[in-house]
Amino acid sequence: MKNEKKTVLHILSSGDTGGIEILCKEYAKYSQNNNIFLFPWRVGSITNAMEEAGANVIRLNASQKEFFKTYSNIKRICIKNKVKSIVIHHNAPALLLYTPFLKKKFPNIKVYMYAHSAAKNMFWKSNRIKFMYYKPIVIWASKKVDYIIAISEYVKSTVIEEMKVNPNKIRVIYNGVDLRTYKPSTIETDNISKFVYVGRLVKEKGVENIVRAMKILPQDMSWHLTIAGDGPEKKNIECLIEKLNLKDKISMIGNCEEVPKLLSQSGIFLHLPNCEEGFGITIIEAMATGLICICGASGAIPEIILNKVDGLLVENSNYKEMADCIVELFNNTNKAKIAELKKAAVNKATYFSIDKFVKKLDKTVR
Repeated sequence: MKNEKKTVLHILSSGDTGGIEILCKEYAKYSQNNNIFLFPWRVGSITNAMEEAGANVIRLNASQKEFFKTYSNIKRICIKNKVKSIVIHHNAPALLLYTPFLKKKFPNIKVYMYAHSAAKNMFWKSNRIKFMYYKPIVIWASKKVDYIIAISEYVKSTVIEEMKVNPNKIRVIYNGVDLRTYKPSTIETDNISKFVYVGRLVKEKGVENIVRAMKILPQDMSWHLTIAGDGPEKKNIECLIEKLNLKDKISMIGNCEEVPKLLSQSGIFLHLPNCEEGFGITIIEAMATGLICICGASGAIPEIILNKVDGLLVENSNYKEMADCIVELFNNTNKAKIAELKKAAVNKATYFSIDKFVKKLDKTVR
């Protein structure tokens, strides 16, 4: 039948609270496809939440060393559920190595590889040991799958360049945010002194750049920065804050379970990464809340923010330019222009709604 639902098998390597897992949880909530979410190895809070919400979740509780046993289970699941498409959401070598076997066993099943980050991050270029075997496996798998899903045009360009993949094989699907969760900020236009950063505390995110930008703001300027998130750079950032004598001006609150509330109480969202961002889900969340986003023009961020229209862009890693941008914003007496910037941000966020993401992914992998 024309409207018959096709069964799609989504394979994830972890059930922890990572960006991929959270996105899949949201997708499971709204998708019209008949989805199965397979966790071969690790499970976690996202796995539990998906089950509680009624998603079709399968836990194998296997070891990554049990390659053939896991493959046999995947094969059994495909046969039992008459799977029509398989989406591999992680670039773990053990997952990607299943690709040729699955294609040979099920030539009529479409296999998709998800590029949730730029190619060099999929290769683990920052880790010399992993890079040696991740890169050839990822490139090899990219040749075996039917299609690759990229989370931005920037990521697509890196896949083409680094993996030499035919552009026609790549489908761009922007990540989505559930706009029902994020309401326009209650902060008045002239009260933009509450800054916020939300994200992982890793070197690539460049949180130290934001801290350094705060140090060179005029001393008579009233402001406060909240840093929400956790990660291996936490101690270094704390030390930098203390060294720059900013402990009274910057709060580090760790992982925040009420991000929508935190954003709604803020005025400006800051993000100045050291890396080329594959997307920027927290930027969308901030824009949906009506915050003025000041971000580094890296990777896919210019696909989200149009400079001086719905946000402000500065040179990547350039904390001096970020500080200048903040000062200029504070000195802007045109309140109508600031209100227009905030309104445009809310409008732009609608282009990256969870509904649009789900509809496009449903159609792509159906």
